[in-house]
Amino acid sequence: MIDHILFSQICGRSLSHRIVVRTINRLIELVACSEDVEAMAICENPTQLGLYTNGELQDLIYSLDALMRKGILVPNREAKVLDSRTLGINADCDVLVAPSIKAEVGADAVAMIMKSGIMNESSAAAGPAIEGQHISRDMLAAPGALLTFA
Repeated sequence: MIDHILFSQICGRSLSHRIVVRTINRLIELVACSEDVEAMAICENPTQLGLYTNGELQDLIYSLDALMRKGILVPNREAKVLDSRTLGINADCDVLVAPSIKAEVGADAVAMIMKSGIMNESSAAAGPAIEGQHISRDMLAAPGALLTFA
């Protein structure tokens, strides 16, 4: 994700957003008529959500202290419904944006946590943000570690 944030910082958030939207529009052309798209859902990490929605990424770069010194506000990453046309997507539908807990725990991790029922367990790792904390039955990333979860 660092390369995505760096590209956005160097080349501009607007260009990053246009690249993502162009890709989405190409996918729509390949698999469906834009008139047939009734709704879209996005469930990604905060960086990808920011690129998709043309949202702020500055808070993903700096520590909390640096954010306060620089006067950068942490954007609202709650669930929301956006109009596809305002994002530049060639479909007339709602875009459902899943929530992120904070910069370190994105919507993709939230979806995995909810689907897996992990909140009902004592604890387990769930990516680099919380990996290795309070592990009781799992292991850190290493050869033989679980790669996928279905």
